Amino acid sequence: MPMNRRHVVALALGGVTLSLGVGIADADATELDGKTTRWIVPFDVGGGTDVRSRFHVPWLKKYLKSRVNIVIENKPGAGSISGTNLFYVNRARGDELNLLSTGGSTNIAMLMQQPAVKFNFLDMIPIAGFPVGSVWYVSRDTGITTVADLKHPSKSLHYAGVAASGRDLSGLLALDLFGIEVQVTLGYTGGGAATLLAFERGESNFDMQTTSVYRTRLADRPDVVPLFTDGVLDEHGDVVRDPSWPDLPSVKDVYVTLHGKAPSGPQWDAYKVALGARGELDMIVWLHSDAPKDVVDELTQAFRDMSHDPEYQQALAKQTGGYPVIVGPDVLKPLVKQTFDVDPGVREWLYDWLERKYNIRRPSK
Repeated sequence: MPMNRRHVVALALGGVTLSLGVGIADADATELDGKTTRWIVPFDVGGGTDVRSRFHVPWLKKYLKSRVNIVIENKPGAGSISGTNLFYVNRARGDELNLLSTGGSTNIAMLMQQPAVKFNFLDMIPIAGFPVGSVWYVSRDTGITTVADLKHPSKSLHYAGVAASGRDLSGLLALDLFGIEVQVTLGYTGGGAATLLAFERGESNFDMQTTSVYRTRLADRPDVVPLFTDGVLDEHGDVVRDPSWPDLPSVKDVYVTLHGKAPSGPQWDAYKVALGARGELDMIVWLHSDAPKDVVDELTQAFRDMSHDPEYQQALAKQTGGYPVIVGPDVLKPLVKQTFDVDPGVREWLYDWLERKYNIRRPSK
């Protein structure tokens, strides 16, 4: 039975680990054996993608057949575009053995066809995909305790972000949908790690972080009040509550609370597109398109094997909130293609909105 993007994600969020893909090679030795593999993370240390990449290093070393040294290299800049471009364009001999992690902002950059983007996901090999959710929270000194308080906060709300046409697209669309007053400062090019630091320094008091970062860095802080989540897309393409945060309203729930009706129209459609690109495959682990087949097979099998390990599942749940891994190029390649197969009308609406709200010119044709 054919599976579209939302069927795949619905299964994943329902707790099914997808593990279709090519089989592992029979030979014991591969191109990875005895090598040092660089795992490129195009974000600063401490952000969600960095945390999850580092979390997986010991698990990969446990399940890879080969003796391989895996070294994380952070290449931040331009909301993850710089490091991803370096991986994709500036190749050196032997780079076909290296890994890359991309995040939601990377997806949005390609989705919006930003001029700085030199990479093309359709020319890369996805090995593992990681759906993730995000939590929105405020400083307790804002006086806000529920989403209804967003209408009339006792203090001005300040949000620190990376780029309107990148990591923050879905969030800024949500804030605009709510119709609330928020002062937005963009340009924190270090990604989630930089915006978290801005919150900790008091430069912002209204922030969003991925589930993994929120759980490890913010959940136990008495000065932080969780408000809502982005939500996730169900099998019908509707926004529902994040299963990792069943007690927190989704963006859709917040809109209903603030406006007394369900959201609809082109801006709501644009939000769902941005949410799909940022949340459903928030982190993807890639190889170059010319990676040797035995390397692709071995890495696929390693992720597949670890995904069935109960200890890994328990550890991953603490990291991400229980979002399962989607494993294998055979599943991920169609999913990646469908994620970026956007209705031209929605993309045009997004271009118009970005130009009007944030003075971002549409990409030249």
